[in-house]
Amino acid sequence: MLLVDLHELEEDARRARVSPHEMVHYGPWTGEGYKKVADVAQLADALDSPDARFHAHLLSRQFPWLTLALVGLLVAAGVAQFAGQLVAGDHADRVIHLLAVGWEPSVLDMAAWGPLTSQFVHANPFHLVGNLAVIAYCSFRCERAVGRAGLLGILAASAAGGAALVVAFSELPCIGSSIIGFGLWGAQFAIGWRYNDWIPQARRGNYGFGTVVLTIPMLVESFTSPQVSFLGHLGGWLGGILAAMAFPLPTAAPRARAHAASLAALLAAIVALIAPVATCLALGTLPAASGFPTERATVGESGLSVGLPWRMFTHPGRAVGMSAWAPSPSFYAPFYATVVQVDHPGLPTIEELRLGWEQRLGGTVESTPPRLSREGWSAFGWRGTNARGESWEAQEALRPRGWQTARVGYYTEQGASWARARAYQAVLDSAEWADPPDLAEKERNYRRWPDDPEFVYRYGYALEEVGRVGEAMAIYAKLAARDDGWEWNAARARMRVCAWAPSTEGCDTSWRDQWVETAPPSDQRIWIPAIQWAAGQGDCARAYAWGRRVAIDGDVAYSEVERVLGSCRDWVSPEEEALAGAAAEP
Repeated sequence: MLLVDLHELEEDARRARVSPHEMVHYGPWTGEGYKKVADVAQLADALDSPDARFHAHLLSRQFPWLTLALVGLLVAAGVAQFAGQLVAGDHADRVIHLLAVGWEPSVLDMAAWGPLTSQFVHANPFHLVGNLAVIAYCSFRCERAVGRAGLLGILAASAAGGAALVVAFSELPCIGSSIIGFGLWGAQFAIGWRYNDWIPQARRGNYGFGTVVLTIPMLVESFTSPQVSFLGHLGGWLGGILAAMAFPLPTAAPRARAHAASLAALLAAIVALIAPVATCLALGTLPAASGFPTERATVGESGLSVGLPWRMFTHPGRAVGMSAWAPSPSFYAPFYATVVQVDHPGLPTIEELRLGWEQRLGGTVESTPPRLSREGWSAFGWRGTNARGESWEAQEALRPRGWQTARVGYYTEQGASWARARAYQAVLDSAEWADPPDLAEKERNYRRWPDDPEFVYRYGYALEEVGRVGEAMAIYAKLAARDDGWEWNAARARMRVCAWAPSTEGCDTSWRDQWVETAPPSDQRIWIPAIQWAAGQGDCARAYAWGRRVAIDGDVAYSEVERVLGSCRDWVSPEEEALAGAAAEP
C-alpha cells in the first residue's frame, strides 16, 4: 500500500515517480477496493507519458529474445569459423581478411560487408568468450530499456561507428565483436545519463556511471594491449552513445504511436546498417580508394620515384629484393621499385624475366598482356602459382638507361578487386626516372676541376650510367691524349659504350683497331667489348679472329667469348666453307 497525495498522484504517475504496480484506494476512482495505479482509468493519460512508459517497460520482465539471438549467432559463427580454420589451414587467413573491417579489405579489396561480418570473426575462442560475457550483459540491459527495435539500432550504430574510425585511421583491419560490445556499454551508459529520472531507483545502478566499474577491465585492455583496436572500441562506444541519445525510443512512445515509433527505430537501424557498407562501396569507386593524395617516394639516390597513396607511403619495406610499399603493416600485395645494374644495356630478355618470376611466385609462370603503354617504358605481366597453391599475378614496367634498368610493379592474388588494381596502376603510371643527384654532384666537380682526370672520368661514367652516351663519349675523349694511364681507362670506357651503342658519335673503328693491336689479349676490358662491337656491325671475320686470340692467348673462358659474339657465334671462314664444300662433292 502506498500513501500518496491525490493532488500530486497524477503528476507523480506522469513523471514515473510512482510505480504502475502500486495499489491505490480512492473511492471515486477505485470504488470500495484497491486497484493498481496502471488500472486506474483517470490516470491513463498520465501513464501514457514518455517517462511513465519507459519506467513501466523497464520494470516489465519481457524475455530478451534479441539478446539471446545475438549471443546464439555469435556462438554459431565462432564454431563455424574455428572448424573451418582447422580444415582450410592457411587459406582461412585470406577469408578472414575479406571478412574484417578496414581500409584495405573494405575499400581497396571492395569487401564492403566488413563493417557487419567483422563482428562475427574472432582471433581465437578466448577472444570470443571474453566478448560474449560483455555483450550478453550489456545487450540484456539495453534491450530491457529500449526494446528490440532500439537494441537493433544500437548494434547497427556501434558497428558503423567502429567501422568509420577503423577504415579512416587504422593501419590494420579489425575483427571481433568487441566493437559492438563497447557500443552496447556506451549505450548503457548513455541511457542512464539521458533517462536517469525515468529509471526506477533500484535499477539505476545498472545504467550510467554505475556501469563503469564493470567495464574497467575492458578499458585497461583497450589502452594497454597492442593487439586491441582502440579506434574500433572508441568508434563502437561513440556509435552506441549516439544511438541511445538520438535514435527513436519505442519504449517511451505513447501507446497510440508505439507501433510507428518501433518502425522509425527499425528504419534508423537499417540506415545505420547500410551506411557503412554503402560508404565503403562508394570509396571503392572513387580516387579516395587509392588513398590519394599521393606523396613521392624515391628509390635511394637513383632518381627513380613513384607517387604513393599516403597509406602506402607510411609502410615501406622490402619485397622480392626491392624497395617496396604496402597498404598496411601486413605487407600483403606490395608495390615495388628498384634500379639495377645490368651486364649489358637494354631490357632483359623475356626468358630472364620469366625465370626470375618463377623463383618469386613459384610454379609455372606465363606472360600476360601488358597494361602499360607509356613512352619509354616496356610493360610485362606475369601469372603464376606459388608453393601454397594460391594463384598470383604481377604487373611491372621496365625502362633501360645506360647500364641501369628501372623496375616498378606490383603483385597480387589473381582476381584482385579492380579498386586495388586501379590504385596500383595509378602508382605504376606515376613512375618517373630523373637524373640522380649523384650525377649533378659529379658534374659540379668536373666543372670545378676540368683538368683532373679522375673527376673527368667519373663524370663521363655517370653520364654513361644514365644513358647519355653521346655526352659520355665526348668527356672520355678528353682523356684520350693523356699519357699517364688515364688514356687506357678512357679507351676501355669508349669500347664499352660503342660495344652496345655503335652508332654513337665518336665510335670510330680506326681507333678501336689501334687499341686492340696495342692492348695485350689479357686486357678483357679492351678486347671483349671490341669483339662485341665488331660482331654487332656484322664484321664476323674480325670478331671471330679476335675471339680466338683472346681465348687462346688471353686465357679468357670461351663461354664469355661466345656471349659477345652474338650472331657471329656460328660464323664459318671462307676457307673452312670451301673445304666443307669440297668434302661434300662425290
